Amino acid sequence: MEIKGNDMSWSFLIHSSDARVAGLQESEVEEELRDELREQQRQIEDMKITCQIQLEQKE
Repeated sequence: MEIKGNDMSWSFLIHSSDARVAGLQESEVEEELRDELREQQRQIEDMKITCQIQLEQKE
């Protein structure tokens, strides 16, 4: 397949755009992972409190 100069610039623009989109998607994924981690940490804290209450009730 023969690629002409103009085709190369279009290819570059497409890849640049893909990279920007990938960067946005990566930051969105990072944000979702941070939210998920916060939720898991909250659940762990809730479970700790529940366990502590159960231990106190057994005493």
